[in-house]
Amino acid sequence: MYRKNTASQYIYFALVNSSTGAALTGATVTAYRALDDGVQAAATGTTTELANGHYRFNLSQADTNSDYGSFLFTATTAVLVEKTVVFTGANVTAVALGANTTTPTNLSAAQVRTELSTELARIDATITSRNAVAPDNAGIDELQSRILGTLAAGTHEAQSGDSFARIGANGAGLTSLATAAAIAALNNLSTSQIATELATYDAPTNTEMVAAFTEIKGATWATTDTLEAIRDRGDAAWLSANVASLALASQIPANFTSATFASAGVFATAALVNAPTGSGGTVNVLPAVGIVADRSPGATLNPVVGETISQSITLYATDGTTPINMSGKTLAIPFETRGGVDVAVVASAAITISGANNNVITFAYPAAVTASESVLVFSIKDASAPLTMYMQGLCSVTRAPQVDA
Repeated sequence: MYRKNTASQYIYFALVNSSTGAALTGATVTAYRALDDGVQAAATGTTTELANGHYRFNLSQADTNSDYGSFLFTATTAVLVEKTVVFTGANVTAVALGANTTTPTNLSAAQVRTELSTELARIDATITSRNAVAPDNAGIDELQSRILGTLAAGTHEAQSGDSFARIGANGAGLTSLATAAAIAALNNLSTSQIATELATYDAPTNTEMVAAFTEIKGATWATTDTLEAIRDRGDAAWLSANVASLALASQIPANFTSATFASAGVFATAALVNAPTGSGGTVNVLPAVGIVADRSPGATLNPVVGETISQSITLYATDGTTPINMSGKTLAIPFETRGGVDVAVVASAAITISGANNNVITFAYPAAVTASESVLVFSIKDASAPLTMYMQGLCSVTRAPQVDA
């Protein structure tokens, strides 16, 4: 507590550099005061620097001539410091405490209550009047304008990567921060909630895992049944397997012999024709031969880039003279890359079956097929039975020679 109207009393404070946050030393301090209900004015006391940003203000008698006072200390590049003090007219070192001023332990309870009541009343009055003091709006506005003006003029001590630039307008630069709701949810997660969530997780027991693996392995599992062992045995079996020993051998007709396979030709372009009805009998697998009208012979088509003309293919059996009748067939002609990537499909509606023997297939090249130079594979298939193929071949798309200018 400070004595009223008495000089040589001190207020201690510290100054911080507003740019770096470090202690501000060597500052020239300017002090202001606002006493009781009065306006702000320059304080008349003096300031002494102690060390490490620590300062002491020596109050003058005029600075203490009030019941309370607010003191504001400022300096260049310093954060403002405000101190509020209460002044009392009583000299507690010489006040007569009852009849005994040297032995305060002999005070009666009534005397103590009286002194305390007096001082509390003074404090209450000071607080009440302090709360009623209106803020110095003009001073606040002036201070704010100075700060903003300094920033706008670029005379403030901006650090490398100015914080404002990093944060951005309305915090736009703070893109990696969690939302307030997310943080609140984590903070509000109780121990019981965590325990509840863990309790809902039904981890498999060792017994359950052993039972599951036993079901996968089978009852007669052995070390020779590992996937690696199965693979090794399969490699050998695939290279030396005897078709006659397969479980399905009994289901192959007796007259379907290796000779039948030998006379059937290449299966890659096979077509099933004249298949007998009912059980028994021989199934003849006849590869089809493609003859390209007005193009190079064989099973290779040779369109040029950008060409969408109609193409006709005449289908014959292996002997090259027996026509394969396509009457009533629902056909499809897919084109693919050699890597198996679909390029285009000529649907049945765009395919014409003609000729005296209904073995002439006519279609127009899709634009995707002749879009660029490429070598594609194609086939003529039964759309209603996708596994049935009547022929296949290559489609070599080349660029037509140009006459040089």
